[in-house]
Amino acid sequence: VTIFIIIGLILLLALVLIIALKQELVTFKPGEIIPTQKGKVEQFITSCIEQVGDDALARIGAQGGYINVPADVAVDGNKHLKISSFLVVPYWAYGATTNIPPLDFIKRELDAYLEQNIRTCLLNSDAFREAYDVVEKSEIDADTEIVESKVLFNVHWIIEVRNKAGEVVTELIDHTGESPVKLKRIHTLASRIVEKEMETLKVEDITQDLLALEHPNVPTAGIEISCSKKEWNVNKVKQSVQDLLRINIRELQIKGTDIIEYPKELTYYQNHYLWYIGEEYQDDGLSVVFNFDQQYPFTFGVTPLSGTKMKSSQLGGSDLLSFLCIQTWKFTYDVVFPVSVQVRDDTGYNFNLAFTVHVLRNTPNRGEVTSRPSYFINTVTDEDFCRNMNIPMTVRTFELVQNEQSGVYNREPLEKVNTSFTCLRYKCEMGPTEYRADVGDV
Repeated sequence: VTIFIIIGLILLLALVLIIALKQELVTFKPGEIIPTQKGKVEQFITSCIEQVGDDALARIGAQGGYINVPADVAVDGNKHLKISSFLVVPYWAYGATTNIPPLDFIKRELDAYLEQNIRTCLLNSDAFREAYDVVEKSEIDADTEIVESKVLFNVHWIIEVRNKAGEVVTELIDHTGESPVKLKRIHTLASRIVEKEMETLKVEDITQDLLALEHPNVPTAGIEISCSKKEWNVNKVKQSVQDLLRINIRELQIKGTDIIEYPKELTYYQNHYLWYIGEEYQDDGLSVVFNFDQQYPFTFGVTPLSGTKMKSSQLGGSDLLSFLCIQTWKFTYDVVFPVSVQVRDDTGYNFNLAFTVHVLRNTPNRGEVTSRPSYFINTVTDEDFCRNMNIPMTVRTFELVQNEQSGVYNREPLEKVNTSFTCLRYKCEMGPTEYRADVGDV
């Protein structure tokens, strides 16, 4: 009987609890839930953190890892690529020097930017300012985390939020926001591209190949059976080299990233323009675009040069071989120019960097950052050289008067002596000598 009484009491108690809970439950229809004031304030702060963080990331992407480009870089044209009147991208590699901003440096840049701008963003918000007042109880302390798939903006900022009646709404301490930008992966790929360029001189090799193509407007070395001297205008040659670089450098792609497959018939591109930066590298969520623009700084030199012309040298064409002429030429080029690189992730975020390319005397060479000036040589044929006869010389002619018995002799000036000048295998008549009384000689 006692057991049954206890069971009955338990059942009765359970029934009472169920009825009480049902009375406390409230069902909300969609749209009837109104966030608390604390939630609204948190949303304001989170929105400002993400807005300021996105602004900082945009600057970092546009300026090669810098929110504020260092003054020594901004004023030195040798250390940056000027994209527009207000935007410069610091070189990550110039000559034999590299200057890759570490990820820790970029994190500190982000932290500083957040700490400087979150307060202004929040307090200048009309909606927030009309409803709330803020009492700061600590400084803003940002601690950004650049993780594999996103960027986390962690902010420690103790604030007391009051409504316009002066009542405390809430006190908030730690705040967070995030961006889907793959900054860590982008930085890893960008750094590896520059390191591989310094190791393999990939873009220099491409430039060297383009110069060696013996394009009709870009002569390097050749021979031709012809009696017509070949000439090239140096400005047209320079323009053609720039065109070759502009068209072909943008075809360079990174193996392991999101690439556009080359047509099967373009085997040269498949073999030379797909860049292996590491057999293990694989990240098809990123893409890379290389670019050279004709507005970029471009140092160009070629030797030998005659005025504004590049000319061939002629062999033959005279004497017994007057019907056979051979034109030969060999030119060496110095080409120094920048390449911009844009790394992009699947969110549409762009990260810019730049480095310089150095080909000196037709050979990749990052050891010298400046090219040789083009020197001028007036190349002429043997006939032209001899025909000018512009080397001053004095020719004296005399006869020897000698007494064979006594052995006494004397030189007497002698005029009307025919003279000629021989240069190499060519001979030119200079005419007879004449007596000059003023010098007492002929």
